Amino acid sequence: MIKFEGMNEFMDSYLLGVLISMGIGLIIGLEREYDKLKDQGFAGIRTFPIVAILGFSLENLTDKFTVWILIVSLGAFILFLAVNHMY
Repeated sequence: MIKFEGMNEFMDSYLLGVLISMGIGLIIGLEREYDKLKDQGFAGIRTFPIVAILGFSLENLTDKFTVWILIVSLGAFILFLAVNHMY
């Protein structure tokens, strides 16, 4: 069996970060769901955790690679929102 020396520390910190970002996204999404009851807002409890985990993962990728991944991903996300808003 192949053992990776630094993999356990990386996965532990990565999973902890994913769980923390998901928790923060759930709290914000829950608050937004409450605002939806008053006919305000467009995103809720499902959207914010996904965006929070995506942001955390992209931040970790920019640590390993380059900042251009973050810039291209942000541009693609804005393009997706624009196309989604039109239809």
